[in-house]
Amino acid sequence: MANILVTGGTGFIGSALVKRLAVNPNNHIYVTDNFSRGKNHQASTNITTFEIDIRDKEKMFRYLFDKRIDTIFHLAFVNGTENFYNHPDEVLDVAVKGMQTILDFARRCKTKDLILVSSSEIYQESEIIPTLETQSASVPDVFNPRYSYGGGKLINELMAIHQGSKYFDRVVIVRPHNVYGPAMGNEHVIPQLINKVKEGFYDSIHGNVHITMQGDGTQTRSFIYIDDFIDGMMVLYYRGEHLEAYNLGIQEERKISSVLTEIAEHLGRGIHARKTELPKGGVTRRCPDTFKIRQLGFEPKISFREGMKRTIDSYMGETK
Repeated sequence: MANILVTGGTGFIGSALVKRLAVNPNNHIYVTDNFSRGKNHQASTNITTFEIDIRDKEKMFRYLFDKRIDTIFHLAFVNGTENFYNHPDEVLDVAVKGMQTILDFARRCKTKDLILVSSSEIYQESEIIPTLETQSASVPDVFNPRYSYGGGKLINELMAIHQGSKYFDRVVIVRPHNVYGPAMGNEHVIPQLINKVKEGFYDSIHGNVHITMQGDGTQTRSFIYIDDFIDGMMVLYYRGEHLEAYNLGIQEERKISSVLTEIAEHLGRGIHARKTELPKGGVTRRCPDTFKIRQLGFEPKISFREGMKRTIDSYMGETK
């Protein structure tokens, strides 16, 4: 039997992770979240959810001190590009105080296993594509509020490694690369494009759908479907090694313009995209080298076309 804490456990990734962990009846999963992205009502006898802001150390100890937590999956963070630009102070406050809460909790409660969900944003504009875990992490411009997110994740990694290794027997760092799927919110590139197409779709019954997009569409990302991502998280839960970082994604570089093409083909409509300037600090290329996690046995199963079909249908109100 394992008692597992998932912080940020009602978010997009968190709720999918909790659902997978709860499949094992010998696990009891404790979830903390401030519900800033909406409440998640997962009904199971082995899931207990607490409304707690990760910075609220007093509540964390009051509700969880006696639960004998074996493993912590730390996901609680402020997500969404608009938040990085508009609320960098909040992003950094949650990053630093949240991580300190986890470290203090582990020390006093003798939790021995930490899996920290970091971000591909720590690489910023990577010098090498596909990008290895050994690529330098950086904050290119401390005056650009966008880097509050990547900087906050980098601080989390530093704290987990150099402070957390005093209290945990195992610290594993996960660096996700553009996870997507139904119910992922509206703050990320794929739902933003789908929602723009959806709006234009109903404004223009015939002909091309007109939308705006950031950049010229040649910027690239590596997209991994949520089910595959959670498979990878399970691999790292069981096999991830102490003080190691792992890229978790698909080693496949894809242009944003090809995402639009996928949306258009699925809906049977043409799309005319008006190009706009990329926000300052926007990354032009991103693709992980996934050799390290594949060596542990991880292999994604869901094609981009299938994952996009499921995602588009859910956002268009045609979930199947």
